[in-house]
This record gives sequence, structure tokens and C-alpha cells, in this order.
Amino acid sequence: MTDTDSRWEARLRLALADRGVGYKVADEVMEEVGQHCAASGESPEEAFGKPDEYAVAVVRDRIPDAVRAERRWDAMSFQDHVDGALILTGWWAMVAGLILWLTAGFMMPLTWGGLVGAVLVLLAAFTASLGYSFSGTRLPSGLAWIGGGLGLATAAALAFTLLPATELGRVPALLLSAVGAASFAWGFLREHDDKPHGAPGDRSGGAEAEDRPPLGREEWLRELPRLLKELHGLPSARAKEITEDVARHVRETGGEPEEEFGPVHRYALQVTDGEPAPLQRWWLRSGVSSAGLLLAVSLGGFVLHFSVLTASTWVLIGASLMLVLALVLFVVELAEHREEQAKK
Repeated sequence: MTDTDSRWEARLRLALADRGVGYKVADEVMEEVGQHCAASGESPEEAFGKPDEYAVAVVRDRIPDAVRAERRWDAMSFQDHVDGALILTGWWAMVAGLILWLTAGFMMPLTWGGLVGAVLVLLAAFTASLGYSFSGTRLPSGLAWIGGGLGLATAAALAFTLLPATELGRVPALLLSAVGAASFAWGFLREHDDKPHGAPGDRSGGAEAEDRPPLGREEWLRELPRLLKELHGLPSARAKEITEDVARHVRETGGEPEEEFGPVHRYALQVTDGEPAPLQRWWLRSGVSSAGLLLAVSLGGFVLHFSVLTASTWVLIGASLMLVLALVLFVVELAEHREEQAKK
């Protein structure tokens, strides 16, 4: 097996996990892929196409429609987004605490400005991370959360500079890393239920889906575009176009959409199966995410170097190297994204 084939299989397994496919089914799929390629001599991409597209085909073929109709296309519940933000915030805090320890020493002075500012920074990191996660499927909501994070970051900067700098005592610099480790563990270890993942505020209820009362015309037509966009990942323009076609049909026939097309959640799934698979937004690619993390750490290093806290040459060198690496990763991912777009 070549490195290219190994990367393809790794991307497929990750794509299956991202869409809520369990280990048992994923293992069966990987075994079938390996057997087919060994027998045919084809590479996985030649035989099955791109990993993300094949993962969508696996979901459509092997997960029952009753489950798929209630599950987000990316298998992400609101709790999944929150847990991801906790993990990302914890990672940032652990790195920041380590940098503080290496540059400012084991013990640090504690002031009201530092205490309030640090709390606001953690809240800003969590809020921005949550917005980043939401931006993949609900861009307006994601931007709103990111805006809140920027507001909290501004408040943190004001707290650091305007609140009293009187020393209240001294605390270990690694206390910030301990807080980060707790956040990371909380997000990683929290228990999840096994119910189908619906969009926040939706009408999904797993086994109760079939027992819903019929919807009236207006309510059905309001629910359809929301399901198409939030649950199944269709672009807003396409969801609006589909809804307008349905509305035009029911006006011409005088019937009710529930009678003409069936339950709205089932019809939304039926329509989505005929549409191209939702694409991950380019800024959520793993390489871009890694570049963003490196950039954040690099900026933190520059702030530390040019602040009154420290003027370490090693911090400056490390921050500069991380900045260069972040830019390289970003350029590579952007080039790959443009290449993929050109092939479509």
C-alpha cells in the first residue's frame, strides 16, 4: 500500500466518523475497500472517488432513512460543538501556561487586572472557538459567536491595562495550564447520548418522529428550508429554491404539502439525497485549523516578548518560527483547496 492510499483510507475513516458512522460499520467499509483494491489493482481513489464523497455514499446506503432524517449531515449536535470548543480552549490555555512558565518563571504576581483579564481571555477563547465550530454549518450564528469572542477579548485588554496592578499574592504560572487541562478533559470525556443528532431547536425526537401531528401548510413550508439548511447542509439559495417550488406546486393544486409530499423531515431527506454532498468550508480543513493554532501561539509569543512581562530572545525566535510555519500551512491548504475547486 502506498502512502497516498494510506492517506486516503485515513481520510475516509475520519470522514465516516465525522458523519456519525460507528466503528463496526467503518471497519466493514475499510475491509471492503481493501479487498476490492487488492483484487482489482486499483487505488482507493480510482475505485471509490474522494474520501468525503464516498463517506456520504456509505451513510446513504447503510444508515436507515428514519435515523438519517433526524441527524445532522455532519453528525454534530450542539453538545459536540461545545465539547470541541472546550477542548480547543483547553489546548490554548495549556500552551499559554507553559509559555508563561518558561518566560516569566514558576511563580507570577496576581493582580486584579491579571485575574479579571485572564478570566475574560478564557471566555473569549471559548466563545470564539464555539463560533469557529458553528461557522462550518451555520455561518451567521458562527460569526455572531466569534464577534462575542472579540468583544470579550477587548474587555480583557481593558482589564489588563485599566484595573489595579496592586499585587495580591503570587500564583504558579502553570495554574493556567491546569485550568486548560481541566477544560480539555471536560470536553473530551463528557458523556454523549446515542440519540440521533438534530439541529438545535428542531422538532426531532428520534422514536417520536413518526408520531408527530401533521403540520399545516405554513408551518410545513417554514420547516422545510430550515431542515434543508441546518440539518442537511444545503446552501441557503438552494433551500429557498426548493421551498419555492414546493410552495408553487401546493398553490396550484390547492392541496396540503403534508398530503402531497409526506412528512417534512422525510421529504427534506429525500430532496437532499438528490443534491451534491455538502462540502466542508475551507477554513475548517485540518491544515488551516493547525495554521490558526500556530498563528495564535505565535501572536501570544510576540505579545509576551514586547510586553513588560518578558523580553526573551528565545520567545521571539520561537514565535517567528511558528508564524512562518503557520503561513506555510495556510498557503499549502489554500492551494489544495483551489486545486480541488478547479477539478469540479
